[in-house]
Order: sequence, then C-alpha cells, then structure tokens
Amino acid sequence: MPNPRVPQRGTHGHERRQYTDKENSKKVFQAFNRVYRTGESRVVCGFELIRKDGTKRHVEVSVSLKKDSSGKPIGFRGIVRDITDIKRAVEELEREKRAAQRLAEENESVGAIGRIISSTLEIENVYERFGPGSG
Repeated sequence: MPNPRVPQRGTHGHERRQYTDKENSKKVFQAFNRVYRTGESRVVCGFELIRKDGTKRHVEVSVSLKKDSSGKPIGFRGIVRDITDIKRAVEELEREKRAAQRLAEENESVGAIGRIISSTLEIENVYERFGPGSG
C-alpha cells in the first residue's frame, strides 16, 4: 500500500509509473521515500526512464526535500540528467576491453606455440612438417 504522505504523482503531475517500468518505479519510490523520511538529499543513479515516444533513456536524478517556511515537507526538488550516452560509451569500452583481452590471450598462445616449435625443431624440419606440400 502506498505511503499516503508520499505523493504518487511525478513530474508535472504525471504518474511515475507512466515514465518507468515496475522495477524502476520501485527504485524511484524508495529513493524519494528515503529523502522524505530523512530529509537528506540523494542522488539516484542508473534507472531507466521511458519517454513519451516509448524510447528508454538511462538517467541520474538528484533529489531533495522541499519544505515550507515552517519546515513542513511540501514536495521534492530535483534535477534529472540523461546518462544514456555515457552508459553506452562505458558498455562499448567494456566490450572493446574484453575483445582486446581475448586477442592478447590468443596472441600469447600463438607465441607459445611458436616458441615451442622454434626451440624443438630445426627450421628445415618445420618447413618439412608444416610447409607447402607437407600434406
């Protein structure tokens, strides 16, 4: 059951469930609820936002509690930062790193085979065993 003290409406009166999926809605609710309970500002990193056109973007939200002159909570103030491009760049960098590691491991194996061959066989024997017409 939703906390009646925490608004169920999001940005500009939209329901938060309209711009997040169930998992991200829970993450957002927990973050805002924590800010409401503690009064401490919080940065919520890496949740998905669903735009009006249905595309998904990764965002980071900085949220703080807004209070009236008597100190009573009256809402939230926040900044949303689109980190989709940063997230994609990090993921691409990780893929490239894994590919480079695979190549390095393969090169190491080929080098080891080459060292074994060169240390155990005369060059004529290598050509005899592996060269053209060795069939």
